[in-house]
Parts: sequence; structure tokens; C-alpha cells
Amino acid sequence: MAALDSISELNTLLDNWRREDQENISPVNTLQRIAELVERENEAYHKLDPDPFDDRHPGRADPDCALGHLLKTLFRNDEFMDKLVNSYIMSALEEFDLNCIAARVLLNAMPGLESAAVFQDMEAMLTRLCKWAREAVEPLRSYATGLLAFAMESQDIAAVFREENSTLVPCMLRRLHILKDLSDLTQPAVTDLSNRVILKAKSGKNKADSCSSVSSKTKRAGFAEAGPSSSTQHSGELSSLCNGEVDELSGCNGKGKSLLSTKYMSLVKRARSPGNAMCAPKGGYHVIPMSFSLSPLTLGMQQRLILQYLTPLGEYQELLPTVFETKALDLVMHCITFKGPVDVQLVFESLKYLASLLCHKKFATEFVTHNGVQRLLEVPRPSVAATGCSMCLYYLAYNEDAMERVSLLPHPVLSDMVKYALWLLECSHDSGRCHATLFFSLTCSFRAVLELFDSNDGLRKLVNQLSTLSILRPDEAELLSDDEVFGSRQTAKHTCMALRRYFDAHLYIRADALRRSIARNQGGTPPVPVPAYKATSLSHSNVMDNCQLMLEYAPTTLRWEPVEMMNKLQGFSLLLQLISLSSDWGVTSNRTDAIRLAADVTRLALEMLFVLTVGPKAQLALCEEVQLPTGEHQKGMRLLLRCAEGALLSDSEVQKAALHVICNCVCGPRVRLSGAVAKFQAKSRPTFKSSEDILSKMWGCVRASNGIKVLLSLLMVKTPLVDADCIRALACKALCGLSRSDKIRQVIGKLQLFNSGQLQILMREPVIEDNASDHALFCKYAAELLERVTGKSLATSTAVPSLSRITKADVVAQTHISYPAKELLQLVHSHLTAQGLHETAAVLRREASLPNARPETNPLSTPTNRKARFNHTSGLSTVSAAASTPGTPSLTRYRFSDPGTPVEKRLLPDLPRTTRPPSPPTLDLIVTRYLREQHAQCNNPVSAGPPFSLLRPHKCPEPKYRYYAPSNMTTRLKRREVIPRHGGFYGARLNRRFVYGRFKPLRAIRDTEENSLFTCASFAPDGKSVLLGTQIGELKEYNLITGQEEATYLCSADRAISMCQCSKDRELLLTSSSSALPPCALWTFGDVFEMKHSFSEDTWVKFSNLSEDRIIGTHDATAHIYDTATGHNILTLHDSNNTNNYSKNLASFNPTDDLVLNDGVLWDVKGKRVIHKFDKFNNFVSGVFHPSGLEIIINSEIVSLITDEFLNSPYIYINTFKQVSYES
Repeated sequence: MAALDSISELNTLLDNWRREDQENISPVNTLQRIAELVERENEAYHKLDPDPFDDRHPGRADPDCALGHLLKTLFRNDEFMDKLVNSYIMSALEEFDLNCIAARVLLNAMPGLESAAVFQDMEAMLTRLCKWAREAVEPLRSYATGLLAFAMESQDIAAVFREENSTLVPCMLRRLHILKDLSDLTQPAVTDLSNRVILKAKSGKNKADSCSSVSSKTKRAGFAEAGPSSSTQHSGELSSLCNGEVDELSGCNGKGKSLLSTKYMSLVKRARSPGNAMCAPKGGYHVIPMSFSLSPLTLGMQQRLILQYLTPLGEYQELLPTVFETKALDLVMHCITFKGPVDVQLVFESLKYLASLLCHKKFATEFVTHNGVQRLLEVPRPSVAATGCSMCLYYLAYNEDAMERVSLLPHPVLSDMVKYALWLLECSHDSGRCHATLFFSLTCSFRAVLELFDSNDGLRKLVNQLSTLSILRPDEAELLSDDEVFGSRQTAKHTCMALRRYFDAHLYIRADALRRSIARNQGGTPPVPVPAYKATSLSHSNVMDNCQLMLEYAPTTLRWEPVEMMNKLQGFSLLLQLISLSSDWGVTSNRTDAIRLAADVTRLALEMLFVLTVGPKAQLALCEEVQLPTGEHQKGMRLLLRCAEGALLSDSEVQKAALHVICNCVCGPRVRLSGAVAKFQAKSRPTFKSSEDILSKMWGCVRASNGIKVLLSLLMVKTPLVDADCIRALACKALCGLSRSDKIRQVIGKLQLFNSGQLQILMREPVIEDNASDHALFCKYAAELLERVTGKSLATSTAVPSLSRITKADVVAQTHISYPAKELLQLVHSHLTAQGLHETAAVLRREASLPNARPETNPLSTPTNRKARFNHTSGLSTVSAAASTPGTPSLTRYRFSDPGTPVEKRLLPDLPRTTRPPSPPTLDLIVTRYLREQHAQCNNPVSAGPPFSLLRPHKCPEPKYRYYAPSNMTTRLKRREVIPRHGGFYGARLNRRFVYGRFKPLRAIRDTEENSLFTCASFAPDGKSVLLGTQIGELKEYNLITGQEEATYLCSADRAISMCQCSKDRELLLTSSSSALPPCALWTFGDVFEMKHSFSEDTWVKFSNLSEDRIIGTHDATAHIYDTATGHNILTLHDSNNTNNYSKNLASFNPTDDLVLNDGVLWDVKGKRVIHKFDKFNNFVSGVFHPSGLEIIINSEIVSLITDEFLNSPYIYINTFKQVSYES
């Protein structure tokens, strides 16, 4: 109701304003009432304790607040806003009262407006505001300062007004120095801050006493010390103001007298009534009641507006000298001191300004040196100022040098700082928790902070912040607004970032201790210790090295406290739940920022798991089932594999992070090294006897989660181009680890990837040349995998490049090739000249500023003598014609000794040929060499052929040898008498092409109805007719001999029939139609065609093979077995723990009807149990039984039911059949 009353009052005031505007009546009174209304609601809004760093529109942050509705009403009134800015503030006459009240109204409305949009293309207005902020009378000066504070939040505007800011900033800082020592913050704002007035105020109080508008009670305490100034003159004047007193003179200023000024003083007296002060019981200070009223303008509000202007400019480097010259640090330290009367909002604005200054390394260092951290920790909590402290701590942590000084502070101070930040983590506003989380993410690398964080149970508090997010509970998440959901997701990201840095830091400490133990036992040099006050290096490469060290050397019985705590707090399941949840963020929203946020959270959670899985406890946690936010139960390893294949998020960084975790789980050593790490073993007994048991469990878990299929598919990835080689290398590394299992090695050894040479083809070249190092790693693991699977050494294999060649190619690929561009132009010039294009060559030399060609002649001899001398030189018998042509530069120059030596010594006939420098190449030589290299790559190069092309790659034609089989079928059959078995090489291929290319239909059956299509077919048991299902739900029977339609049956109106099967006695018929109701049915197929049973739970049905007394139906991953006679459900086959989720799953009986293959899982029908789950290598076909019943064909793999081993793959023969069909 309060919101409705305020909106009604505002609408009434706007109606009055329109009437006054039409009648040319001064709008000052109406504007003043509007300003008072907005200020009253602004104060009521802030009493609700909103987040002080929440810069959203108040109506968006709290939809029920009256302030938001008022600001929206003002913003929608375009006529009022245009008049306010363009007429009242920008009036040509600069009427003080009108300008003042208009600036006040606009300042109150700014929280609901976009600053950049308001001040865009308003340079004239901003120039006027700068003028008012510099020399206007209060309160207009402060209002203009507040408006400039909103304007300077835009970097573009701040850049345009750089000169004005360089003048205003020192001016504002000097004002703050003058105002800081006035103790009563509720007194009227100081109007005249000029030194002349202050000096008069110090020397005598006559002027203040003669002013009727100011009583003697309004005198305030003077300055304790003067504020510094960049000007020497100001410094001298301000230093003489000690112990002076200042009175408010706004009512006595002749130029500033106005109706507003008179009301201004009377309102101040009411605001300063004794009942408005709230005293704290302890601490030596009392808090002034919160106020957002701009009239009467108090001393506290005057300082707040100045600080708001300085805050967005504090980050600019060019203003930093001004900050030091005016001693802004002393000013801020004074403002954040809780002593005497305290305005919490003023302290908050001071902390915001301090945070912007802490961006500078020099200022941050000075702040720590001058006990700034201790002063921050004195800020009481809970309060708005404490939230401001969180931002200061965050900005301070960004500076590594400053944090080193902080880490050297006394232990009680450092401990209080960590406790303060942990309190912010639990009890502050959302922004305070965010800043505290980021603070710990930056300071965990300092061992001094990390130890205090652990001693104060910091890990539990971070995990609690993550586990208490509403988005993790679907029933609560549905009630959240979009802003609340986005804020929770940001909190999840920041918390994951802090947790990752925390675990990285602990990993470094543990790995460092392990390195020292190894060095001590093996006589090596231990690493240089990092002091507790310095940050440890937590780069990606160092983390990878530390993980590898822990994985290889740390014993399985090692007790690592972070892992133990995460297990106690159920942190592993929490991370897996977050991974599953974050993958949906990009699906539900197509916004780029939502997709990026989802990828970041998922990647950070996976990187945490990567560090934690160096120990067995975290690895085994991934084998347990986790309840996801959707209610589904899934193993952690299956979730990781889905991340790796890109099923959850299509992001390469997420895929790589998931593969790193999988590699940790499956690539650990079978036997951990002992001796060096014996001291690290805990007294408690391990869950498993050895790392071999843990590895076996991890291998089985990966295989049961279809990990082999996922990893094999990742070997073939080509997108994204930048990370494809790295993904291949990690997938191949994981397969290497899995291949140590005998069962898995036998399975993958039968796959076509290893039998058809595809892996060797992948090893030949990377996806992109820039990733040669990743490709070298892939080749290393691929060679190891091939040796392990095939049992043969690849050292002498020509199909796979050796590691030395790969390393050499890696070096060559990483070499940056560059050459002077002018040399290429010189070659072109020489080529043009050699071709007789002298004018073109001259133009090129002139435009490219090429140097003139060196003369062929020796400066000490003539061309004739040179020719004679060459004839007498044994090693130089011939000279090209081009070289002897006057005026034509030659690329083949013969240089001898220094020109200053005698001719006889320069032209000795026994001059060795090897001492001459090689001739520079010509363009023709370079092109010829390039084409010759292309020609050398041909399998069967020929010496005589057509001219080479520079625009198309060269390839010599393949030869036709005499022992090749002829393409003519008759000739090939004749040659079989001479060259058995197929008439020559490739004869079998040509025969298959001939046979399969000449299939022809026996009879074509077409539907008489043009608007219908056949969708399925089935032969009748007698073999004389065929049953065809149509698109419109009809079943038609055709005679195979005559092709005539014999009968038509209506099964599902206007719904396509996808399957039909007739019983052996032709008495029953099964039909399936996925879009019909019911989708499957059993029909009597005798004299009367009618439905006997319906199967509403299935989308596909089929008779049993032996007696047809049972029917098996399929729906997704579930199979139902029905009794044919009664239609009752006999058995349901489904196991959520063993599903493969084939998209085209069709359950089927084996030939004896005692086994069922459903979704890649073999069931015992009588025992109603799962016998075996087969490995999944495709997403579609679930598999069928061989007619013999001894094998199962799943896609391109044949599995023996007797030995449970993969047999030779039929993939090659299937591919051959496809190729023959296509080529025909």
C-alpha cells in the first residue's frame, strides 16, 4: 500500500507540474516535493539493508519497493525528463533555485537510469556540471559533484573530460582535507571553502555572530591539522588554520541568498535534533542515523558526494601522483576510523574510494606499511562498511607484493584478517561473500594464509557456501528470479575457483615434501624452499607436474587432509552434482554468457577432481552412484565420460579437463615405488590391498560406463581445430592405461581401428601444424598402445613414424619461418630480367627501392681481361651468357679475395673451388625444387609427363601392370585359365563389383493410391505373398507372382505402420506404429481381421523364435515379455545400472528363447537376471543374435557367447560390399 500511495502522490505532483508548465509558473516548489518524496522512499529502501554493491535498478533488486516504482514512473515520463535536463539544468540564465532543485531531482533519479545513456552526447551539460562543481554555491556545487560521479563511471566520458578531472580531483581532495576534522557530520554543509573565509573565521567570529540565520550554537570544532595541497601556497595557508573554528555562512552570503538557502538552514536544525543520534554501547563511537536527504545538505552528505566522484577516477594511473601529493591515504585512513560520531554511509564511500586506489601497486604497498590492514579490521561487523571492507581485501589480494607485506604482519593481525574474511564468507551481503571468496582464491597460494585458513575450518565454510545454493535443489530453484539464478551461478563459479586454488596449494605443499623425501633418500638436491610469506607458483604446468609426481610416488595409504575433509563433507558428490547441473545452464538459455558460465563452472569442478584424484579415495568415490539434481542416479565415472565426449557441454576445455581426471584414474602405476615415501604411510589400513586392486576397479568402472567407446571416438575428433590434437593425445593416454587390463586389451585388439590401419593414419600428421607438440605426445601413446595391443614392436615399422622423426618434425613445425621481403622482390626482378621484361623489372626496382645489381666486372680489370683470366683459371672454365651480357645483373657471381690484394694472388689457377660462396638461388631454381619435391612424393614417378602446374598439386598416374586383372569380365574369366584364381591382381574386387552391380528387382509393387507410401514389409509364411504397411495406417497383402493386391486391412488410421510380422501359422499378426494409440497390437489374421491385444507401453514388438507363445516388446531401454494367448505382461527387463541407451534399441530372443538381448545387455529369461553387459561402440544398434545362437553381432563387432571374447570384426567385408555397391 505504501508503494501505491507514493506512486499516487508522484502522479499528482506530475499533473501539477504539467499545469504549472502550461501556465508558466515556477516549478521549484513542485520539483522540491518530488525530490523529497524520492529521498524519503530511498531512505526507506536502504533501511531494508540491500546489498550496497548491487547496482541494479531498485525495482529489479526488490520488485516490491516503492523507490523502484517511483523511478520507473519518472523515467517513463519523457516530457518531464527532457524538461528537467534540457530546460532547467541547461537554462541559459542559470537561475540558481531552478538549477539547484533540478540537479537535486536528477541526482535522486540517477539510480534508476543508465549513466552512459543519460550523459551521452551531453558535453555541454557535463561542462556546466564541472563548472558548478568547481565554483558554484552550495548545495548546487555538491549536487553537480554527485552527478559527475555517475557520469565518470563511463570510461569514454572520463577520457573526454581528462583535463577537467585533472583539475577537479586535487580540488576535491583539498576540500575533503578541510572538511574531515569537522566532528559533527549533521551540521550544514560548508558553503565557502576558500582560504580567505577560513582565515577570517579563525581570526574572529564577528561575521558569524552577525548572521541572523545562524545561531551561536552552530559553531563547530576547528581543524586539528591542515589538509595537504599540491600547491605550496595552499599548504602554507592551510598550515596556519590549526585550532581555528569554522561557522556555516551560507545564510550570510549575499550572492547565495535565496528561498532555498533560507529553508535549507531551518531544515538542518530539525535534522540535528538529539533524538536522531544512535549511540553504540561500546567502542567509543556512536553511529549517526542513516539519511539520504539532499536538503538540507549536511556535512556528511557533502563528503559522500565528493567521495562518489573520486571513486571511479581512483583507478586511473595519470591521477596517482595527485593522490600522493594531496595525501589521500591519510584522508581515507581518517574517514574509516570509527571514533566519535560515525556516518556508516560515509565510511562505506571512503572504503569504495580506498578499493579503487588499491589497484595501484605503490599505493597498496603504502597502505599496508601505514597499518592500513589493522585499520580495516577495526571496521565493525555486521555493517554496510564491513561489506565495503570485503572489496578492499579483494583488491589488496590482487597485488602480490602487497600481500607479501601483509603475510609478514604479526600473527594476530594476519589471523584477524583471515577470521574477518571468513566471517564475510558466511554473514555478509552477497557481494561481500563474493569478494571474500575471491580474496581466498588469490591468497591460498601464501602458506601463511593457507595455514590460518585451515585452522579456522575454512574448507568447510567454502563447501557450505557451495552446498547451500538454492540452485542445487530443483524445488527451490523454480522459485528464484532470473537475477537470483544468475547470482547463484556466479557464486558457484567463484567458490569453485577458490576451492581449486586451495587444493592446488595443498598439492604443491605435499609434492614439495615428497620431492624432498626423494632427494634425501636418493642423494639428490632438494628443491629450494618457498617462504611462508611468498606465493607459491600454481601455474597449470606446475600443477600437472605435481599431480604426476603424486600419482607415481605417493603410496595408496597416504592420508591427505584435504581429501579426507572433502570425503567427510561429501564434497565429491557435491562436485559431481554441480557438473551435472551446470551442463543444463547453457541448454536452458542460449545466451553466450550463460553458456560460458556453465563451461567455466564445469571446468573448475573437473580441475578440482583432477587434483583430488591423485589419491585412491577420490578415485573410488567416482565409482559410486550419485543422485543428480534431476533425481537420476549415475556413477561419477559415467558423468566424467559424458563430459569427455561433449554430451553435457560442447566445450573443448571441459573435454580436456574430464580426460585429465580419467587419465588419473586409469593410468596410475600398478606398483608404487617404496622407500622414498615410506614415511608418508599412515597407520590406518587401506581399503584395498594394493594399487593393482584400485586400478582393476577403475578399469572395470570405465568399461561398464562405455568408456572404451567414448575414448575411441575421441581419437577421431577433428573439431575444434585448436584442441583436437590435445584431446586425441589424452584419449590415447587413457586407452594406454586401460589396455593394461587383459580383458580390455582383447576387446580393443579386435576393433577395426587397430586392424585397418586407421590409428597409423592418424599418426602421420596433426590436425593443425601448430599443435605438433600435442601430436608428438599422441604418437608416443599411440605407439605404446599399438605395441601393447598387437604385441609387436613398432621400431622397424614404416607405417608408423619413429619418435625421433616426430620430435624432429615438432621442432621444424614450431620454427617460425621468416625472410626479408626485399630479397624475394630481388629474385622476381632477376627472373623478369632473365625473361626479357626489362621495363617491368625497372618499374619493380624503382617502386620497391631495390638496390642496383652488383657489377660483374672486377674494379681492377676490364671485361676482356676478365674473360682471359677466366680462361686461364682451371676451376672456372665457363661463364654463362647471362653473366657476360653488359647491363644484365647475374645471380652467379664469382668473388675472390679483398680488392686490395695483388691481381696475381687473387687469380691463382689452383684456387680451391670450395672456398667460393654458393651461388644465390633464382626464382626458377626455387620453383623447380618445389615441383621436384612434389614429384618425389609420387608412389610411381615417371620421367616423361605433362608440364607441372603451380596451381594444382602434382600426381603421377598409377601404372597398370601386366599381372592386374582386366576390367572386361569375359577377358578376366578367360585369364583364369592362366592366372588363377581371379584372373589377376584385384580380380576378386572386380568380380564383386560385377555381381553386385547387376542386381535387378524381380517385381515392382506400387500402391494404387498416390498419396500413400510403403513404410514396412514382411513375407507371409507360405512365401507366396508379401505384407506391406503404408503411411496412412493400412496393411496391404500382395501376390508375389502376379503383383496384384489381394487384401487391405486398416490397423491405425492416418498413422504410419513401422513394423509388421505374421505368425508361422498365419493366424496372428503383430503391428507397430510409434505415433498411433495403441502403438503396438496383436491381430487375428484368419477369416476375421480384428485386434486381439494391445501393447500401450511399447513401441516395437516381435514374436519369440521357437514356439511364438510369447511376444517381446521394447520401449526405450526397457523390454516387456507378454503371453501371446492372454496378452498379460510376464516379465519386465530393465536395469538402470546397466543401460547403454541405444537410440534404436530393439529387444530380441535368442533362437531357443531362453536369452534376451536388450539394450546391449544379455538377460536370462528364466532366472530374471542380467548375465552380461556388452561394450558399447555405437549409439544406435543394440545388437542381434546370430542364427546359430552362439554369437551376437553388435554393429560391426562379433562377440562369442561361449568365451565372452570379441571375434574378428566383419567391418572389412561390410565396407568392401559398400564400396563395390557405390562404385558400380
